[in-house]
Amino acid sequence: GSALRVYLDLSAVREAGTLLRASVALTDDAGARAGEPLELPLAPAAAPGGTQRVFSIAPLAAGRWHARAHFDARACPALAGPIASFEVKRFAWERNTLGTTPAVIPPFTRVAMRGRVLETVLRQHTLGDSGLWDSVTSDGAPLLAAPMRLEVVANGRAQVAVARKPATAAVPSAERATTQSELTAGPLRLSLEGELEIDGLYRLRLSVDGPPETRVERLDLVIPLRPPHARLMNAITDETRHHHLGNVPAGSGVVWRSADAPRTQLDAGFVPYLWVGDEQRGLAFLTESTRDFWFEPGRSMAELRRSAHSVELVIHFASAPGPLARTRTIEFALQATPVKPRPARWRDWQMSCDARPPFVSLCPLPAGFYWGTETRFGSVGPRNRDERILRWFGRARAGGRVDPALWANWLARSAVPAADQAEALASLRFTFDALARKPDAVFAYFNAQGAAWGPEFAAYNDEWRLAPFADRDGYDEPATRELPVLPRASYRDYVLWHVERLLATGAADGVYFDNTFLRASFDDHVGTAYRDERGELHPGVEIYALRELLRRTQALVYARRGEWWTIAHATTTPISAVHGFAGVLLDGEEKYGDAPFATRFSSDRMRASGLGAQTGSVPAWLPGILAVPEPRRGALKRQLLGFAAVYEQRVMDHFPGDQDAWWRMLRAAGYGKPQCSIAHYWEEPELLDLAGANAEWLAIDCGERISAVLVARGAGGELRVRARRHADPGCRDLDGLGGLRNERGACALQLRAWDVRLIELRERAAR
Repeated sequence: GSALRVYLDLSAVREAGTLLRASVALTDDAGARAGEPLELPLAPAAAPGGTQRVFSIAPLAAGRWHARAHFDARACPALAGPIASFEVKRFAWERNTLGTTPAVIPPFTRVAMRGRVLETVLRQHTLGDSGLWDSVTSDGAPLLAAPMRLEVVANGRAQVAVARKPATAAVPSAERATTQSELTAGPLRLSLEGELEIDGLYRLRLSVDGPPETRVERLDLVIPLRPPHARLMNAITDETRHHHLGNVPAGSGVVWRSADAPRTQLDAGFVPYLWVGDEQRGLAFLTESTRDFWFEPGRSMAELRRSAHSVELVIHFASAPGPLARTRTIEFALQATPVKPRPARWRDWQMSCDARPPFVSLCPLPAGFYWGTETRFGSVGPRNRDERILRWFGRARAGGRVDPALWANWLARSAVPAADQAEALASLRFTFDALARKPDAVFAYFNAQGAAWGPEFAAYNDEWRLAPFADRDGYDEPATRELPVLPRASYRDYVLWHVERLLATGAADGVYFDNTFLRASFDDHVGTAYRDERGELHPGVEIYALRELLRRTQALVYARRGEWWTIAHATTTPISAVHGFAGVLLDGEEKYGDAPFATRFSSDRMRASGLGAQTGSVPAWLPGILAVPEPRRGALKRQLLGFAAVYEQRVMDHFPGDQDAWWRMLRAAGYGKPQCSIAHYWEEPELLDLAGANAEWLAIDCGERISAVLVARGAGGELRVRARRHADPGCRDLDGLGGLRNERGACALQLRAWDVRLIELRERAAR
């Protein structure tokens, strides 16, 4: 009620040239006018596509309002245009501050400055005179092969931007540091303003100024990475299930270009998130749009170049040469990973409502129906705003009895559509049954980027939608209709208010956010889209809106529960700046069917995006094998559990008996126990040496004994396993399948195709 967006298109009006003035007047139902008429520009409105403008107005009272256009014309009476009506409503959740209180949530630590080094948890960033990093140490290892730099070609002359004076830095609060620097490159004057946040996100604003006629042929950010820490990459555009997640391509010179990255609606060549690293650490570049770049769709905004000494991550701020024309302001960010350490005892966490001690039982409710919402995937509160269901959940969690007739009658009085009644009833029954088993944490389903029709959507949909001026009424639509949205400010307030109600009633401990991938934003006023000099619209993404939703939610959950009880369903789009605020990072939900499980996902894909280490989250997998009939499902379950163990994934699927037996077997072998350590097949130096069949492994090192999960990749065959510290190992099977042989210096076994085995090795003399 404090802003009015107006769209005016006169491009098809032949008499537009006779118009002298255009305005919009606001009146209420009684005809009373709100303020003076708002003037509209005529020239842009007559151009192809028309124009839109957002006016700041005095807050409107609740009620129905009417906007009408008026035109003055030469030699004609004033003309009145059509009326657009809308309703202003007030809601209890508006403009709340939940989750916004500044705080350093453990395991984050306060931002510290020691000389030229700015420190965040696990990372040290050495500030160069340019305002970029001269070096970055992440989890004890240096990432950069050389300092970052800005390379410029202007008016045909190539040079590296140089600082006019050393960059300055300050730490105004425990949550952030600020930096400033000034540089020159020929006729161009550049300045960088930076802000480093507690999760290590370094947000930068690059201003480029100089004579308007200066021709800018190249403006590159060059980040030289050390090859050992530049083997894997994640290149993420919009939507999901098509991103490059895996190895940095082999070869020398340019080995990857952003123009080749798949996308759904973003411009070709624009990649908003690009991470390069290894299994434990790396560095990400991100930007929400190409606004103020010299950019042309189809040309690569980013590329990777390999030399003998480095892998260079190169960002082309000027992929399409052109004149400076005006001062340009380019916004981007950098982030070294891992974002944070993983939660304490994370290896005991299980995505199961049934897990028993010593495991920590996480119970995700997989849709809104499971906690009484009106729609499966678009509502954020209980049906009819009736919170009795939340209080009953809280009572059940506290060990009290809830008569099933209470919630069954509650649902019966909620006018559930006939097609949904059975599912809605079964969902609530599942939840009450699960709560009776006393899980350690319950997670209520929320859609991070989806909303149902209703009073809130009708009032706020113009701000929430991906594109402006869609159908804004909503009253004639079914209440169960759900639409994609972006988590802008009011949507975040809307969600957080309902999260607080869940926590306050004891109904839940945290949130399971679905759809935390990037969506294209087509709004060039309240979103990140923009129009170039030709008036063409370029969509952006809204990384920071999504980040703020997760950040606020985790801050609220931590304040109420003291834990990292948030689950983010990334679905093939791990984004460190967003998912660093998630306790659990959920992947999977693709490539369903009955094919052998390990054939669906390559080793490099899993190491690049499936480990959770980069975000400091517990990795989890949604495999979707329950629809597969037995006996095939039994074989897939075993393959899945072996696959999950190798990559330390938790499994979100409902076959609790099999899961519990498998993880207890690993626990008995030492997994998750403080006296034992974990080794993976990709680490150097290798703890185990495998020869013969192609297999991946995870080892549980408890000193004199080593237990190993072995997973066949492919047809299987004869496999010999040797622990490098054992001169003469003896071995035994821990899964009761037999077939092990002790050979000189090694254990031997026959692996079937896609087989999973659990064995133990120890020095014979120690047996």
